[in-house]
Amino acid sequence: MSAAEGEWSYLSRNIEAQGLAKRPAVSQALGQADGLEDATQEVLVAERMHEAIGMDHAQLVGFAKQLRLEAEAKALPEKVRLVRDGVAQSLGMANGDALAASPGYEGSGSTSTAVCSCGTYAIGGCAECGSPVCGDHSTLFQSRRLCPNDLQHARAAHQAAVEAKQLTPEGFLRAASSAGNPGLKSWALVTRPAKLEYRKPLIGKGRMETVKPEEFYEIQGWLITSSLMVDTQGKVHLPAT
Repeated sequence: MSAAEGEWSYLSRNIEAQGLAKRPAVSQALGQADGLEDATQEVLVAERMHEAIGMDHAQLVGFAKQLRLEAEAKALPEKVRLVRDGVAQSLGMANGDALAASPGYEGSGSTSTAVCSCGTYAIGGCAECGSPVCGDHSTLFQSRRLCPNDLQHARAAHQAAVEAKQLTPEGFLRAASSAGNPGLKSWALVTRPAKLEYRKPLIGKGRMETVKPEEFYEIQGWLITSSLMVDTQGKVHLPAT
């Protein structure tokens, strides 16, 4: 088995195992690959049709099969490139080269059968822990393919970093006060107690629901004469009536 044959087999197994054939990029690539074989066969026929002169029916059938096999072999490397690019695009990667370079990709025809924890063929490895993962059980996050567990940790770390750079309500109030904002008179952290509210959906009967306690900052006289409420997430609300 050649390298191209091995990679084609590998891609075909993964497309079937992960149900990728219905994804637009893969479907288009498979269609182009089929068309490439036909186009290559037409070129070979045009180049070698003189060889068919004088052949009987059985010989013509054999000659046609031979040309088809040669067309398939000649088109195979380009077919692999097209489908690899399509699979990579469907998985959120830049191109087929990125997919081929990802950990766990075994398109070289290796006999190894790395699989994801779900049992399907792996398309790569988690950039953090290295475990083999399939397309359904991995996600590209900040240009790195991660398994679900490491994705959760990465997102939490990213969110913590974002929040660390944000100005908290307390910090904003201190900064406004130190800048001598003439409209800033006073503020207080207020807790709105839990209460029952009647809520009616668009369809069906309404029901009583408990509204959880809410903490918010009440700022008196900041830029406008009435109160504003800024919750602990920094969102500004009109005062309760």
